Amino acid sequence: MTANELGVLKPAPAGLRILVANSPDLDYPFDILPSHVIPCGPIIRPSLDLGKVDQSLEIWLARGPTVYVNLGTHLEMTKLEAVEMAAAFRQFLDMADAKGQKLQLLWKLKIKGVASEDKVAPSSPEQYEEDAYNAIRRHLGKEMDTDQIRLTNWVTAEPKSVLESGHIICSVNHGGASSFNEALW
Repeated sequence: MTANELGVLKPAPAGLRILVANSPDLDYPFDILPSHVIPCGPIIRPSLDLGKVDQSLEIWLARGPTVYVNLGTHLEMTKLEAVEMAAAFRQFLDMADAKGQKLQLLWKLKIKGVASEDKVAPSSPEQYEEDAYNAIRRHLGKEMDTDQIRLTNWVTAEPKSVLESGHIICSVNHGGASSFNEALW
């Protein structure tokens, strides 16, 4: 169909309805919204309760307010990118500590060159080589050792389950439509 047939440049044909996956609450305000354009909100599939999918994560999240970092399934960071983010998280955590706020960080991190089977970052300093995880430890090691920060290659639960846990105070994501809408809904 052309723009004319959809009622964009000339009146819409009788009975035409165009559903848009937007919500007036989240979109730019429009003075005029044609009656045949119907915002129906984003399409977000339901997800299981976090406790049914990953009870240990639910228990960990319940310890306190948590920042959830999930940059998608496909992004693999370079060592430099991961270290830059770790440095930013260091500043963020220090600022929160200075205000008396103890925050947790759940960071789904895939690093280029690290096998996908390595689902969790090494748990003890002896397991580290001079690699990206070791470089991250220079910034966040104390919190990693006390389990205030969890680095993982994969989160079993769907992002929506994690976000709906009631313990996420900030969602850092790649800005895709699903991530954006899941964080808001």
